[in-house]
Amino acid sequence: MKHDSSFVAGPASLVVVNWASDKDIELLKEVAVERDPFNRDARKAAFRRLFELEAKELYPRLLEELDDSSFRHELKKILIAAGQKLEQPILDNYDRLRESSARRECIEILGKIGTEASTPFLQKLFGDRRLRSYAGRATDEIQKRK
Repeated sequence: MKHDSSFVAGPASLVVVNWASDKDIELLKEVAVERDPFNRDARKAAFRRLFELEAKELYPRLLEELDDSSFRHELKKILIAAGQKLEQPILDNYDRLRESSARRECIEILGKIGTEASTPFLQKLFGDRRLRSYAGRATDEIQKRK
């Protein structure tokens, strides 16, 4: 994993991630936040594994990776697949995101995984004309699932 060549380190990281257990949380976090473009598959697998292992203490840090524009779309899919267990961490850490695109993605994720608990938060966003339509769609999606 520490090899100088990404062509060696990437596949090695992927193997390690696939075999990682709850004792390897720190290693999984390292892989998840590594922004080497040749390590993308291992990075995605590390996120999935961390959510499977319910490494809740890392959720705020992992959500910050939505600020990485080159990985945002892929991470959004992973967050949606992880489901409702990420609803509260998203609500709690929304303000930590620096990128407006990352914030919009969180709103869309809440639309896919959120419950009634997200509604007050989304309603507050109606006051921001840039986010109003995103918050409205997310609220509608949550209401349809009731």
